[in-house]
Amino acid sequence: MLSDHPVTLGQRTVRIDGRRTTLVMERYFLSALGDVATGHGLTVDQFVTSVAAEDGLKAIGAKVRLRIVSYYRERERALMH
Repeated sequence: MLSDHPVTLGQRTVRIDGRRTTLVMERYFLSALGDVATGHGLTVDQFVTSVAAEDGLKAIGAKVRLRIVSYYRERERALMH
């Protein structure tokens, strides 16, 4: 089914510094977002706010994707040692 395909886009409304915005990204990333935020001891809104405040890319969705990938890579490295 196409809607279950990993590259199917989804949406999630978040608050960045109290302002509502919608993240549009692949469903796999949206699914991982809550786990990664929890892994950092944050709510999704707090996590996205912290990512948005980082220097570098201006596209928040791209920043969030990179942070999610980094989280899982670091976790994998920790398990290997």
